[in-house]
This record gives sequence, structure tokens and C-alpha cells, in this order.
Amino acid sequence: MLFLTGINHKTAAVEIREQFVFSPEDITHFVSLFSSEKSFGGMVVLSTCNRTEIYTALDIENPQIAFSLIEEKLKLFKNFNGNLKESLYNKTNEGTVNHLFNVISGLDSMALGEYQVVGQVKAAMQISVEGNFIGKVLNRLFQKAFETGKKVRTKTKINKGAVTVSYAAVEAAYRHFNNLNDKKVLSIGAGETGQLVLANLIKKGCSQLYVANRTYEKAVKVANTFKAKAIKIEEVDRVILDYDIILVSTASKMPLITANKVEKLMQKRNDKNLLLIDLSVPRNIEPTVRGIKNVDLYDVDDLQFVVKENYEMRKGEIIFAQEIIEKRVSEFAKWLHSQRLSPTFAKVSENFKTINRREIQGFQKNKVKIDYSKAIEYGDHITDKYIRLLTRNIRNITDNGKRQEYIKVVNELFEL
Repeated sequence: MLFLTGINHKTAAVEIREQFVFSPEDITHFVSLFSSEKSFGGMVVLSTCNRTEIYTALDIENPQIAFSLIEEKLKLFKNFNGNLKESLYNKTNEGTVNHLFNVISGLDSMALGEYQVVGQVKAAMQISVEGNFIGKVLNRLFQKAFETGKKVRTKTKINKGAVTVSYAAVEAAYRHFNNLNDKKVLSIGAGETGQLVLANLIKKGCSQLYVANRTYEKAVKVANTFKAKAIKIEEVDRVILDYDIILVSTASKMPLITANKVEKLMQKRNDKNLLLIDLSVPRNIEPTVRGIKNVDLYDVDDLQFVVKENYEMRKGEIIFAQEIIEKRVSEFAKWLHSQRLSPTFAKVSENFKTINRREIQGFQKNKVKIDYSKAIEYGDHITDKYIRLLTRNIRNITDNGKRQEYIKVVNELFEL
């Protein structure tokens, strides 16, 4: 069966979500907790600023047992002792498929229709492929998800004018100051999110742009692309005083900007306002900077007022997108149910051919003159005909694998 356990921006605030962020190394270690389980059939962990979702294939019929297993190992791995019941959502089979198809189509994003999630899902899947722990079912599921997302974006206008969290951050800054033309802006982080921030700042007329990154060479490369200036990450503390707006989007697990640091610097700014925007999860700016005079802080959850406006403009496209998704979910569900029959068909085939070979061996023992190779070939031919007839009838009787109780009867009938 397919299982999904997740936490996202709809079910938990950023202070909870940031405790469940996974790095690629974390994912590999987390999967190792399941490798000894006989029921384990694969896992993909999707971890972004807005969600952490664990897609798992387990040969467990009782969902409660499966979800308890996943939650127990998740809390153990993240050393979390609190109550997660209200923050987690759990889904099985079709529910899992439907959710992933919505995620990759941008329907479950904070910013409706955004495309950045596609790259994030691809990266998550690649980790499982390279680690050889994706499994047959999940591999097919994610391939079908990419196909579905592409069709949704092609056949609907869900991504037309779609915003990103990066756009929302810049829009929030624009509304905060009413104008960015004369503002000096520092973007800490030169990854995809940081680059989208710079692109959107330029669209808003901002020309005084600076970039800092853990790797200075990358900061220089990105700065050249956006006609900005690069600074070394070690210099950030010294130059914070110089900027009107600082946006942070890094993968650091520790705050890069602390309240103590900001408070000392603000004493030298002569009441000049400082806007901090934290797009990182875990957060890279200490939340307590909100209490400092003339300092304003937005984190990813604070930007929802911008994306909600965009949602209202394009929510009509959701209906068309979901029609496509429902059809694709139904197609995958049929395939998924049919997989329950695969072991049965394999065993039936094996048993028929075993019986055929035993009979041929009987002739050999009795030294009956016969062309044994031709006999085996003919016997396999007859066996295959019976197997095709039998598998067709089994599919019909079990409703293509949906009726688990009938599969058990078939297995007992053929002593499988």
C-alpha cells in the first residue's frame, strides 16, 4: 500500500515546520530506520520551506499500524517529544496519489500554480533513485505525477501569472516602503530562491542590489548576472547597518542574523527603518528581532496576504485542473490495485509449469520414448494458454485487485 505522512503550511506554523526539515543526508539516514522492516517497499521524502512529506510503500494492510510506525520513527529521528496529531496529515493509496498530483501541479502550494515545486519534487525523487530506495511503485507514482503536472499546466491557465514566495517577499517590501527605487537591498543566499528575489527586485525598479553567499564565487557569479555587487558572508555583520532591506534564503540550520546583533546596530541608524525578510526554513533570522524599535520582520508565513490576492484572481482554474487530476488518479489507482495480483499470477504460472515439468520427468523415469524438448515446449504453450484464461478471470472476479478478500481465496485455492 501507499502511505503519505506530511506537515505543511496549512497544518502547522513555521516554528513547527522548521523542526522537520530534511537535508539530503537526513533523508538517507531516515530511510535506514525502515530498511530492516520486511514490509518496506520504498520511500521519497519531500522537504521544502512549506512542507515535509514522507511518501512510503509498505506491505501493511492496516493504515493505523503503518502511520504509527512512520510517526514513531519521525519523532525519534527529529528528537521531537511534543504532540504532532494536529499538525500531521495521513493519506493512503488514492488519497496519496491525489495529494501528490495536486502538489506537483501547484494546487497545494502557498502560491497557487507556482512552478518551483516541480524542481523540488524532482530533487526529492532523485535522492531516492540514487540511494536505490525508491521502489517500483513509488517510481511509477512520481513519473506519473510529473506527467500530470505537465498536462495541468499545459491545458489550464493555473500557472499564468503565478506568483512565488520570492515574488511575495518583494511585493511585501514594495508595499512596506511604497517605492524601492532608492532602497539599498542585500540578498543573503544565491540559490534558486535568492535569484528569484533579485529578478523580482529589478522588476520593481531596485538598482542598489548586493548579494552574499556561503560560497563567495557563487555570489560573484549571481551578482554579475543581475548587475549587483557581491560581498563575502563574513562581512555581513559589519555592513548590515548600510541596508534598508535584507532578505535571507539559505539552508543554514542556525540563525545568521540575531536579535542581539541587530539591536546593537540599530543604535547607530538614527531611527532609520530596517526591513528583514526571512524566506528560510529553518528560519535564519531570530524571531525576537520583532521586538526591536524600527525593525520589521516577515517570515514565509507572514507573506500569505500577498499570495491570497493572487489566489483569488485565478482560483477558477482549479476546477479544470482537478478534472485532469481526477482522471489521472483513477488511471494510477487501477494500476496500483492490479499490482496486488502480480504475486498471485507469478505463483500460478510457476505452479502450472512445475506440474508440467514433473509430468515430463515422469515420462523420463519410465523411459518412454518421446522428444522431451518438444514436449516441454508444447506443455509450456498449453500452460501459458491456461494461465492467460485464468488471470483474465481472476482480474474480473477480484475487480482488478480491489477486492482483497477474493485474492486470498485465489491464493488458498491454488495453495500459494
